[in-house]
Amino acid sequence: DLNSWLQSNKIAPDAILGYSFGGAVALYHKVNFNSKTKIILVSPALKRKETLKSFLAKYLKTITPQIFSKSFKHVYQSVFSKYYNLGTPFLKASYDKIARRDLRPLLTQVEPEEVLLIFGDSDTSTPPTYLKNYNNKDNIKIIKNGDHEIGVTHPREITNQINTFLNT
Repeated sequence: DLNSWLQSNKIAPDAILGYSFGGAVALYHKVNFNSKTKIILVSPALKRKETLKSFLAKYLKTITPQIFSKSFKHVYQSVFSKYYNLGTPFLKASYDKIARRDLRPLLTQVEPEEVLLIFGDSDTSTPPTYLKNYNNKDNIKIIKNGDHEIGVTHPREITNQINTFLNT
């Protein structure tokens, strides 16, 4: 949908910034549409933390008949996801398609000079440790005392990292 929107509006950006779930969307777009656009991923949701809730959801999905699985998924997400209830049907479908996947392997398909990853060192939703096996450590910038909301708490540091990345 992002690619269709860019094409229909005749937009060819130099860079796309994706924050959290938007980081997953930006990476997915970059890889699947062979975009030469640079991507800046801030606290990207490339992998979700395995929790008791997510384990239980996977387990129940395997034992729940198909007829109940959609209803269960909606109830589960409504209870455990603070953002799911606020989403439009489009956003919920996008979330289901992207946020449940481990997108970290897609990073290997992106040229190092075309991606910047910015994390807060205290982010527990999308911790930088999820990329401990990522080979291009120079692309990862860690902001001290930042959590998942670093766009709100550390805008100057993020802006500095972005300016450096785009001007090199």
